[in-house]
Amino acid sequence: MSTSKAAATSEEAVVVVELPPEARVAADDELRFTGLDTTRPTLRLPSGVVLEGRYEMSVGHLLVVKPDGAEGAELLDKSETRLIFAPSDKRPGRRDATR
Repeated sequence: MSTSKAAATSEEAVVVVELPPEARVAADDELRFTGLDTTRPTLRLPSGVVLEGRYEMSVGHLLVVKPDGAEGAELLDKSETRLIFAPSDKRPGRRDATR
């Protein structure tokens, strides 16, 4: 008897995430992203604040670098996509004004 295991395919992408200045997070904070495959993903900060995002394509590449002393930086990756977050105006119990 033989068994076959289907190979799972997943697409990996590097996305640069931009947070508003009031979104204070520490390097070890747990961030909860939801809806990353939608046009309006959300991010819940450790404080409970919910941010709403939008994707934006950049002109050219955004470089992800790690400072390497005073002389330069190490290129870690590059991306053409930014995910820009802003405070969400969706609050529990608040009705949508477009209805």
